[in-house]
This record gives sequence, structure tokens and C-alpha cells, in this order.
Amino acid sequence: MKASRHWWYQRVSAIVLLPLALVFVIAVARSLGLPQAQVVAIWSGPAHALIAIAFFIVLFIHLQQGLHEVIIDYVHGPSRGPALLAVKAACILLPAIVTLALLRLAFFQDT
Repeated sequence: MKASRHWWYQRVSAIVLLPLALVFVIAVARSLGLPQAQVVAIWSGPAHALIAIAFFIVLFIHLQQGLHEVIIDYVHGPSRGPALLAVKAACILLPAIVTLALLRLAFFQDT
């Protein structure tokens, strides 16, 4: 990817991440101190689940972009390739786990 395109993608993901992070943090803060059943009921709703899924997907896209640049700039030699692969794998796997967990909470609860 061209450096200028990568720079723009990082800026756009940061701008998208700001309102998502704000809404996500407010939603989490409102859930603090509530009984577990009420928290599960709140977070199993589609609005909270979609906000959380979007937040984590954009967060890990932004994280992968930033760590990619750090590795390219500061990791030299044969460890660069495995480091880039590990970052890419983690940034795909972790939001997938969060997404599956939230979908399970929203649609496949044990009642």
C-alpha cells in the first residue's frame, strides 16, 4: 500500500473511532454497578451489540495499521515477517471473537 494511502486510512479510522469510542465508553459506564441480568439484557439488544462490534472492528483495524508502521520502521531482519503476520492474525482473530461473543449474547442466550 502506498504510504499516503496508509496515512489517510489511519486518519480516517481514527476519526471514525472517536465517536464510536465515546458511545461505547458511555454505554459501558452506564452498565457499571448494575446486576448481571440487567447488564446482559442491555448488551443483548441490537443497538449496544452493533455499537460494540463496530467499535472493536474499527479499533483493531486502526491498531493493525499503527503496529504495521511500527514494525516496518523498527523491526529489522528475519523477525519482521513473523511479527507482521502475528499482528495481522491477532487483529483479525480478536475482533472476530468479540463479534461472536456479542452475537451469542444477542441471539443465543440460555434462558
